[in-house]
Amino acid sequence: MSPVSFASLPVEVLINIFSHLDESDFQSLQQTCKFFDRIVHDGELWKNLFLQRNGTLWFPSFSRSSLYSIEYIKRNTALNQWRHNRATKTKYSITHDVTQQPQDISSVVFDFPRCACYNEGMVTFLQLQTKRRKDRVAYIPCTTPHGTSARHFNVNAVVFGRYDGRVFGKLLTNKSYLSPVTEFDDRHHSAITAIVTTAYEDSQDDVCISGDESGEVIWWRNTQKRSQLKISSHPIASLHVHKDVTIAIDLETIYLIKSEVEIHSISLRNKIRTDFAACKATKVDFGGKSIIVATLFQVFVISIDIGKDFGSTKVFNFAHPIQQLSLDEATAKRERDPTLAGRDGCYVAVLTEDSTVSTINVRIPGSELKCQSKLSFHEDWVTCQVNNLVLVCAFSGMIGVYDVLTGNEIRVIQNSETYPEFLNISHGQILVGKGSTLFYYQYVAFDDHTKKKKGGNRARSNKWNEHLQQQLKMYDDEEQKRITDHKYMTKLKKKFVGDVDDEEIQLQIALMESKDSTLQPAEPQLSPAALDNEYVTSRSLESNNALSLFDNDDEVDAEFLQALQESESQQKKLDKLRESAPKAPIGELDYIREEPVNVSDTESVDEETRRQIELIDQLHAEKSNIQGGQEHDEELALAIALSLSSMND
Repeated sequence: MSPVSFASLPVEVLINIFSHLDESDFQSLQQTCKFFDRIVHDGELWKNLFLQRNGTLWFPSFSRSSLYSIEYIKRNTALNQWRHNRATKTKYSITHDVTQQPQDISSVVFDFPRCACYNEGMVTFLQLQTKRRKDRVAYIPCTTPHGTSARHFNVNAVVFGRYDGRVFGKLLTNKSYLSPVTEFDDRHHSAITAIVTTAYEDSQDDVCISGDESGEVIWWRNTQKRSQLKISSHPIASLHVHKDVTIAIDLETIYLIKSEVEIHSISLRNKIRTDFAACKATKVDFGGKSIIVATLFQVFVISIDIGKDFGSTKVFNFAHPIQQLSLDEATAKRERDPTLAGRDGCYVAVLTEDSTVSTINVRIPGSELKCQSKLSFHEDWVTCQVNNLVLVCAFSGMIGVYDVLTGNEIRVIQNSETYPEFLNISHGQILVGKGSTLFYYQYVAFDDHTKKKKGGNRARSNKWNEHLQQQLKMYDDEEQKRITDHKYMTKLKKKFVGDVDDEEIQLQIALMESKDSTLQPAEPQLSPAALDNEYVTSRSLESNNALSLFDNDDEVDAEFLQALQESESQQKKLDKLRESAPKAPIGELDYIREEPVNVSDTESVDEETRRQIELIDQLHAEKSNIQGGQEHDEELALAIALSLSSMND
């Protein structure tokens, strides 16, 4: 009898055997032979492996894949992230006025990275993705209207309904944060008992639905009334909306309204054997098309699928009173895809008075609900939240994170709120708080963590380099401006002054001013007879003082001294000519000096008058020559003065 090889066993037997191995052992198996390689890549092996590890094949999809191999690997990778990654803890004190006592938070909405808190008269936004910035907390005034009977709040809008039937709202998706709360353009005829809003981040439309105590429902869009329906004679107790589906519940009936026109009803009293006043919680699974209603000891799942099993009900009984029911909201709002691994289930977590938390898949097929996992705590205060991966429970200063499929503990976080009032989870992040204080625990996703690890330092380095490049650019611009100004001034100096330094320029200006002051007495409008001895003496003293002043300066060059001596000699010559002139006034000759006099042959002029005329003409000619040079020097002085003024500026 020949021995039987391991590879000759039936495939079903090998799959059952391999499913008890770890996924790390599959790498060795597929390298053994091609037959084992095909089995390792077979979907039935991973399906059995998932069943062996988690005990169920009905669960909410985490990878959104139809392959159990991908679902198994990605789910375990995400659980390891929760297990091994270190949490970043950040404390937020929601206090917009430090001078007053902080008000307690009335409601919190958490959809990472968006988080919004509401207390009386104020909406607070937390910038969780930019927690290191100074503006990580933003306060938006939102005064609650007086007489409010119903309110709903999300991250994009807040709406109010009053006892007098008036509706108010404020859209938080635009930039007009400081705008007041706006009243809608119409009103109910009775007190508003329920109100809900749905505003999306990528849309500027705010759809609001309100119901009053007379059973009337009104749809609003951007503060304007769109339509209304009278659906009941009882007060509207609860409203839920998603896309074009509206769920309205009064004391006895559930109403399904499609596109604001089509109405379908289910008798709530017949299904749960009591009215809505006895309900502890009401949730809607829009993706699975069902309503979850929790009473004191039971959880009912009522189908609202019109085309399939509308009105069918499944129930789960508890031995202890129900305190809290939480739903995986992200999965509930997503359309169900039965082709995914696990048939795309949806979990609810139910907390009872004996401090036990049970998880139930409300989308499981069949007529009965089953408990997927159960956790018991020896604490008086427990609160819980659930998603498609983990179950988070807060109790006695600690936060426990558990696998939602098996209930196995993943990690426990110490030093949290002793009696938390708020507990929210979203995308691997936890938000817990009490009163006016919130604690944010950040667990970065695996892919994001890898990117941050590889490119974090480079990103910081690039930011530093950008700052450095900006500073260098500013320095280069200033240096270029300085060089350009220097070239311009050099060109201007060469054009008007020449290659001389500043000291020589100052000496030339002083020389021209000295010449101008020396020649001033000989201006055309003054006759030699009008110059008295006192004026001549004062000008002579000024010239001598200027000369003595420059004689004491060791740095005055010979050229400048020679110019002063020539100016003094010319002054002496003019003084001698004035002294030789007659002292008697000749008023007629003043006019002759300004306008040349033509003497005819018939006109007789005596010898003394002729001599005076010739003397005045000679003085006039000499002064004209001096003034001609002076005009040229004044033009040069003006250019130099303009250039020096620009250089000083």
